[in-house]
Amino acid sequence: MSKQTIKPHWLFGVIKHIKADALGFMSTAQKELGNFAQYKIGPYKAMQVSDPAAVYEILVKQADKFPKGTLFWRDL
Repeated sequence: MSKQTIKPHWLFGVIKHIKADALGFMSTAQKELGNFAQYKIGPYKAMQVSDPAAVYEILVKQADKFPKGTLFWRDL
């Protein structure tokens, strides 16, 4: 088993990892935590879904049933 490199801060969660390298963080989270990774970003809980079939289900087939916060809309 490989060593986990994501070490969340007790208060701020993983925000420093995301600010340093968002794409790298998401890739590492998928490798270390799996296709369904949950972590804290400051006071918020986030769920990262990396499984293609599940992403399609969430974004297309059942989009109205899954809230998708606006936390990062500014960055898009």
